[in-house]
Amino acid sequence: IRVNCIAPGPIATDLIKGVPQKKIDSLVSHQVLQKQFEPQDVCDLIDLLLDPKAKNLSGQVLHLGGV
Repeated sequence: IRVNCIAPGPIATDLIKGVPQKKIDSLVSHQVLQKQFEPQDVCDLIDLLLDPKAKNLSGQVLHLGGV
């Protein structure tokens, strides 16, 4: 059994519509890659994990944007 976790920063979806932009900017400023991500960025990371070349990757927390 392989288990990996995707830990995204702020993703531009309806879920954060009520969050003030100042708060989003603060969260983004603490990431290695300082940008707000799109849903497609999460999908791309899922595709990477599903690729046969990632078959030996397990027990990882993948921080989208870095820590």
